[in-house]
Amino acid sequence: MNAIEKLTQETAKATAQQKMVAQYLTMRCKESKALCEDIMNPKKSLEKCWKYIFEQARKAATGGSFCESGDDPKTSKVFEWAEDYYHAKDLDIDKPKPAPQKFDVNKAVAKATASTKTPVKATPQKSKATVMPMPKKPEVKANEQFSLFDLF
Repeated sequence: MNAIEKLTQETAKATAQQKMVAQYLTMRCKESKALCEDIMNPKKSLEKCWKYIFEQARKAATGGSFCESGDDPKTSKVFEWAEDYYHAKDLDIDKPKPAPQKFDVNKAVAKATASTKTPVKATPQKSKATVMPMPKKPEVKANEQFSLFDLF
């Protein structure tokens, strides 16, 4: 199996965008023997290449989006990232990411209480709230207009 056959086989389950990248890489394999050798690396795949491209686009995004336009695929940043992925020897995308650890509240509380030397006792404090008398309601006569300012 050569690099072109490997890419063709991987495009069977690829999206339209991934197929475009594979088509470009196939074209480049005809021009570069070094790229063919790198594509044949069993640790490299079109799916991982796409993840690498996606991560690079996320890093390059300004204002939450990455936009690229151009007619020449040789100057395209996306295709450049695809080649970079296959040429790179050690990438983070090849390494499995550690699973995020769950936060255990009980362990955190136990650790926090173990680190304090003397236990803190809650002391009840006396309430200093004062009771204010209710304001007297103004007397309104039958023929007099009532105002909100009369309540203050």
